[in-house]
Amino acid sequence: MTKLDRACECIHNAINMVKNDVIGFYGSQHEVARALGITRSAVSYWKDPLPALRQLQLERLTGGVLKADADLWKPSEAAHVGSVR
Repeated sequence: MTKLDRACECIHNAINMVKNDVIGFYGSQHEVARALGITRSAVSYWKDPLPALRQLQLERLTGGVLKADADLWKPSEAAHVGSVR
């Protein structure tokens, strides 16, 4: 299976960016870590869904093939408490 095939499968199946999709795209935890400039053990500690900033970084690195969860970037209601209208 090629990277493109894996990416298409990830896009088709995923709602949120999850660890297995990222590993599937890159082929291994080692390759994910290398692409991000982090250790393989750091990748192994990830929980699903991935941290917001990692999702954004991976979306950019993959040219948008892997997509960051859009809900992560919506302003929270807490941010509006006490705001001037």
